[in-house]
Amino acid sequence: PQPPSAGRPHPATRSKRRSLPWVEWLWMATILLMPFYVFSAGNPQPSDAVLVAILGLPILALRPSLPSSVARPVIALVAFTLYVALCNLSWAAITARTDFLRATLFYVFNLMVFVGYLVLTGYRGDAWLRATAYGFAASILMLTVLALAGGRTTGGRLVLYFNNPNQLAYYVLMSVTLVVVLAKRANLSAAVLIGLMAAAAYLEYRGHSRAGAAGLLLLLGFYLARNPLALALVAIPLFIVSLYYDPTDVDDPLWQARVSNVESNSLAHFAEERGLDRIVDNPRYLLLGAGEGDYLRFNPNKLEVHSSAASIVFCYGVVGAGLFIVFAVRVLRAGELRTALMLMPALGYGLFHNGMRFRPFWVLLAVVVAYGVIVRIERARDGPRAASSGAASSGAASPGGR
Repeated sequence: PQPPSAGRPHPATRSKRRSLPWVEWLWMATILLMPFYVFSAGNPQPSDAVLVAILGLPILALRPSLPSSVARPVIALVAFTLYVALCNLSWAAITARTDFLRATLFYVFNLMVFVGYLVLTGYRGDAWLRATAYGFAASILMLTVLALAGGRTTGGRLVLYFNNPNQLAYYVLMSVTLVVVLAKRANLSAAVLIGLMAAAAYLEYRGHSRAGAAGLLLLLGFYLARNPLALALVAIPLFIVSLYYDPTDVDDPLWQARVSNVESNSLAHFAEERGLDRIVDNPRYLLLGAGEGDYLRFNPNKLEVHSSAASIVFCYGVVGAGLFIVFAVRVLRAGELRTALMLMPALGYGLFHNGMRFRPFWVLLAVVVAYGVIVRIERARDGPRAASSGAASSGAASPGGR
């Protein structure tokens, strides 16, 4: 984004943006490629190779100069990533296990996605934001069509081309969140957004994801609270349907079982199931962290911690968690309050699942920063114009005005 003092973008910049429309088309194609997992969980996927070319190379080629409001969260994320590398390299040397190195590469890759997206937004402007919204909207529609056509399931839960249903649920939640955040820049109507949310709800229902469904409801609540028209579009049909709705007609045994598990499980069982008990059982790692890898040290089933927040605390200790909190606070400060609120469903999902390696999550964080910075620049640029326009109008209306 141009600094406030720069005014409108330079004509050469505008011509460059018009002359490279294939960049946005390539980005949208990459988004459509993200849901197709070829390799097993925890390994890079085909879309990651394309992301290196689209988001990684421009960082070196364009040599961007980031505004301070963008640089602050970037510097905080660099500091966190460096500590992740130091912690994991230390444990790799101690245990002679290479999986610590693979975990580090994921964080380096996520740093590249975050910075690369911000660089491309500064270079391509609104066209890049619109392409992001259109790409993830098209992705939701594509997954819905695949689900309606049957789709691969595991244990009765919809998976499609992901490795497990939780990945599908998180991708859907991230996608619809990104579309809602960017809807204004992409000129998407309330009816279109409600339709996309309905498609997302269908995917979450087929995937039997409790956290995904709860996150989608929370996102819908945030959106409807600031959009009365959308509230009417949802509330009136729901009221009519409720008059004729019979829950026994659509009972789902798998959903009943999952809800029953929540009601019957104790807090201790939930903590053990998610791997949270190892934090209490191994307090000696809470200062500097146990590293992200070699989980056999703590669990005979070699399970990672199924919570983004708990995973950061246990793997990187108070030091790493503190650095990540600094990064998160700077992201929220860079973004607008209403936009930052849209992060709550994604962060809430991270309390129950580990989504730190998920690409759309880092794209969403970058979108929050970029959107907030662009809006502030536009306000700073348009404010003096509005004031001068108002002064000219009042002058013309006064007795001495011309």
